[in-house]
This record gives sequence, structure tokens and C-alpha cells, in this order.
Amino acid sequence: MSDMSALDTLWLLIAAMLVLIMQGGFLCLESGLTRSKNAINVALKNAFDLIVAAMLFWLFGFGIMFGAHEGLTLDTHWFIADFSKDEFWHASFFFFQLTFCATAATIVSGAIAERSRFVVYIIITALISLLLYPVFGHWVWSSAVNESPGWLEAMGFTDFAGSTVVHSVGGWVALAAVIVIGPRAGRFIRGQVQNIPGSNLPLAILGMLFFMIGWIGFNGGSTLAFTTAIAGIIVNTIIAAASGGITAILLSKTQQDNSQTTSLTINGTLAGLVAITAGCHVVSTPQAAMIGSLGALVMFLAEKQMHRMQLDDAISAVPVHLAAGIWGTLAVAIFGDLQLLDTGLSRAGQLQVQLLGIFTCALFIFPLSLTFLFLLNRYIPLRVSFEAEQQGLNVSEHGARTELSDLLSAMQTQERSGDLKQRVPVEPFTEVGQIASQYNRVIANLNRMVTRTRLIVRDMRDGVITFSSQGIVTSANPGAEILFGLPAHQLVGQPTEVLLHEQNKQTFTGTPPEHLFVTLASSQQPGPYEIVAKNNEGNPFTLEVTTTASPTEEGVQYSAMLRDISERKKMEARLHRHSELAQVTLEAITEAVVTCDAAYNIVYLNPMASELLGQTSEQAFGKPIDEIILIEDTEATQINITLCVRSIQINRLTPARSVYFC
Repeated sequence: MSDMSALDTLWLLIAAMLVLIMQGGFLCLESGLTRSKNAINVALKNAFDLIVAAMLFWLFGFGIMFGAHEGLTLDTHWFIADFSKDEFWHASFFFFQLTFCATAATIVSGAIAERSRFVVYIIITALISLLLYPVFGHWVWSSAVNESPGWLEAMGFTDFAGSTVVHSVGGWVALAAVIVIGPRAGRFIRGQVQNIPGSNLPLAILGMLFFMIGWIGFNGGSTLAFTTAIAGIIVNTIIAAASGGITAILLSKTQQDNSQTTSLTINGTLAGLVAITAGCHVVSTPQAAMIGSLGALVMFLAEKQMHRMQLDDAISAVPVHLAAGIWGTLAVAIFGDLQLLDTGLSRAGQLQVQLLGIFTCALFIFPLSLTFLFLLNRYIPLRVSFEAEQQGLNVSEHGARTELSDLLSAMQTQERSGDLKQRVPVEPFTEVGQIASQYNRVIANLNRMVTRTRLIVRDMRDGVITFSSQGIVTSANPGAEILFGLPAHQLVGQPTEVLLHEQNKQTFTGTPPEHLFVTLASSQQPGPYEIVAKNNEGNPFTLEVTTTASPTEEGVQYSAMLRDISERKKMEARLHRHSELAQVTLEAITEAVVTCDAAYNIVYLNPMASELLGQTSEQAFGKPIDEIILIEDTEATQINITLCVRSIQINRLTPARSVYFC
């Protein structure tokens, strides 16, 4: 081995280690852009796909990708290879390609984050590592180890570091997975996109920086040798990333909602990196800037289209890796130096070959992935249950508890029990502990207010019930128990119509008994209302009902205050009978009788008074008594009757004729 070959191999190893940093970038990016209740699950997927990809790519993937296959006859030389006894360069190249394979698999993780089962993601990683990446990679890159190029490579298809081989492969699988698994709960409501904020944007930005460092090895290492072209490739890579990020920032200013500025900037930078990957070795630096900028624009448009189609990609992996990867592959033919490409094709011919490679990838990867995932979903559900998704995959998938998950669990337990005396655990000296402490203070204050309210309601002599919009009793106080002769637990759950007597049908015609309470509570007319209820023995009694309707987060809640007015109604009926008897008596007597109110305005004239005064009772009603009745003394001097009535010293009445009082 010459010094130069040793230097080449050393550069390849360094580049592979840089690419490995991208795994940390994926971990930080995806954990930061997803919710904290799923962060452990997301991080573990990123770590575990590297483990699975390493094993499976070593077993068969590397052999499929770089074996000298003849038709359907597989070259098994690199299956389960022992690199310790092979050339130094082969082991280094395997390590380098292993990181590429892991990158393709990791792309899927972010797209289906927060709702996919862990075991399903491992199966998807296995599919990519054993079949999809090795087979398509063989068609494009197999000449790196054996002398026979793949059929796409032989036609002149150029993908220097994997815009299509790595990023589009992962992107097509991610798109298929997003379609089959479906969106996260609450992501689309009535066709509108609901933003689901990430838990740690600084961590996501750190992931972006890891990507920029790792991409130096990703693109620079794809020379497979330590050459003079490396520096230019690295500069093109960084400039494309920078232009993509700047373009994304400018695009974010066109949006009304600026809450996505950070994530859009991150994804624009990554889209610039993905786009330059295919042709970083054959374009100038200004062209690299243009490719990166257009990559961010393509990513932005693809994300908008996915939202219109209600496809939920948790970290925009499909727009970044698939859409920008397709653009980057086309950019090779549009901007690439034909002499540096050295494929012998014209620019139009190169464009045709690049399009062929893009469509080949799409037609091979997407249908196969979609079919596989549809079939897999029939036997192994790809998605966790709704309850597990709400709880968070940290707990539901791995049983991993955090301070926040413990707090939420304690709060949910309290919600189910309704016990306001219960307190959540407080972890001192932490932010979550501060939240828990404040929550306990709020609950303690709420408990005091609820206790006071319960005491007031319990001690009320009037009955109080609450009921749902379906007319079902949901609670009853002791006053209601006394009214209906039933304990509260027997009243709760009963329809309100069982409390009503049949006499209400005559009063509230057109209103079904089961809807009467809800109708009264929803009425615009002010109460109270009088209804006829019945006790547990079926005996009727009259209630004065005052109803209210209160909107809550769970819908409208109704309440009714019930007062037994049976005795009052009996007294009113008795008084009415007495009044009728008095009326008959007054009309029958031969003396004139005039009644007036406290202001001495006429209220009633009996028939004799009407005859004497020359006015009917209706005509005189409300008039001052002084206008109707004139009094004269023996000297024919008028006297104010009001004063006479007050002093009870009336001697003689003289309207048109004389009237005397005794």
C-alpha cells in the first residue's frame, strides 16, 4: 500500500466519521421538532436504526450493492464479509457506505414521528437496509468496488453523493409511510392545518449545525480519495446550505404566521444541502448558491402541497429530502460542467438520463414501499392507539417516565377521580416542580370555593338539579331529594320527564315532556315558570322553576332551581274563592259601595254606586275620587272628600243628587 492510498483511506475514514455525526444531527433535529412526550421514542429510533442498518448492511446489504452480479445470479463475495482479512480500503469504504445507508433509513423516522410503532420503524429500516438502498445503489454506484457499473451509471446517470440514491430513496419510503399511517391526531381540523410546536427549537438548531458539519464528510468523502477537488466541494456544500437558509428566511416573511420561521429556516438549510449533493463536484460556487436557494424554494412548495393533501410529515422530511433531492439531481444536467461530468452526453442527453434515474427511483421505491406497508398494516398495525398517542410514545412504547409525564399522569388521575383534595407530586428545584407547586395551589383554592358552593347548595331549602342537553339529570342537591322523595343517586341518570306530571301536556302544548326542561332553559323568555311535578308516589305538586344554561368546554350545562309552591297555590285559590264571594255580595246589596286604592283612585263601584254616580265601574276605574264624588256641607260649601275619608267625618254626598253615608 502506497502512502497516497493510505492517505486516501484516512480521508475516507474521517469523512465516514463526519457523516456519522449526521446521525446525531437527525436525533437532535427530530427530538427538537417533536413534542417532549415523544422525545425519547424519537431519539431511540435514531439510535436503533443505526444499529439495525449496521448489522443488516454488513450481512447482505453491502454484498447486494457492490457485488459483481450476473443477471439473477448473485455474487455472494461480500455477504457477511470478514473485513479484518481484506484490504484496508474495502473496510473503510464499507464503513463510509454504512453511514449512507443509515442516513437513508433515518429519513423515514422523522416523517412518521409521534404516532408510529417502534417495531414497525425497525421493519422499515430493515427493508431499506436489505433491499431498497442496496438495489438502487447498485444501479448507480457499483463500480466503486467492482469494474462493472450499474445500468443507470453506464447510461451516464450522475449522483455524486446521493441526492437520489440516499435522500430520494429515503424520501419515497417516507412518503409511502406517511400515506399509510396517516396524520397525527389534531393535525388537520376541518381541512385547516394545526401547528404542533416542537419541544426544543435550540436542540433542533444544534441538529442543523451537526448536519452542516457532517455534510462536509458526506460530499467531500464521496471523492473516495484525497484529491484537490475536496476543498471546492466543501465550499460549494456550505454555500448551498447558506443560500438555502437565507431563502427560507425570506420565504417565511411571506407567511402570516411567523411561528414557523425557525423550522422553515432549518429545513431550508437542509434542503440546500440535499440539493447540492448530486452535483457539488461539477458546478461553480455561484451555481451552488443558486441550486441551494432553489432547493429551499422547492422544499417550501412541496410542504404547502402536502398540507393541501393533508399529508402529515412531522419534520418535513419528504419536502427536504425527496423534493430537494429530485431538484438537485436535475440540477446536475442544468448547471453541471459537461467536461467534469465526462459522460459523453450533451446537456439535453444528460437531462434525459437524470430524469430517467429520478423516475426509476420513484417507480421502484414508492410502489414497493407502499404495497409492503399496506400489507404489513393488515397484520401489524403501523400506528399506535389514540390513547397511546395522547399519552406519548415515551410511556406507551418504552415505559420511560419523565417529570413531565409523571405530572401529567397525576393530573389525569385527579381528573378521573374528581378528588380536589388530591395533590400532584412536586419535584423541587425544577421547572416542572414549579408548575406542579402552582397547580397544587390553584387546586387548593378551587377546592375551597367548591366546598363553599357545595355547602350553600346542600343547605338550600329549594331543590337544585343539573341536567344535560339530552335532559338527563346529572346531579341533585338535598332539597331536590326532599321534593321528589328520592335519594340523589337515584335521581342522577334519570330523564327529567320522569319528574313531571301529565298535567304539563295541557300547559306546554307542543313541547315533548322529555325536552321541557331543556326548552325552558334555552328560552329567551325570563322565568320563573310554573310546572306540575310528581313525587316518588306519583302525587302531583306545583313547582316554580328557574332554569339556566351555561356554556362549558364540554358543551352546554343546564341547571334548574325548584321551589315547591303548592301551599301558595292553595292559598291563592282560597283567596280567589273569597274574592268571588265578596264580589257577589257587593253586587247584591242595595247600598252604594265605592272602593279605592291607597292613592284614593277608584278601583271598584258596585251596581248601586254606578247608578248613583252615573258611571260604570270600568269608566271610573283609576280616576281620583275627588273627580267622581263631590261633598257639600249644610251651607253648600264643597269639601275635599279625601280629607273627609281620612278623618272619617263624611256628612253628605252631593253629585247630581244627595247621597248619605252612615
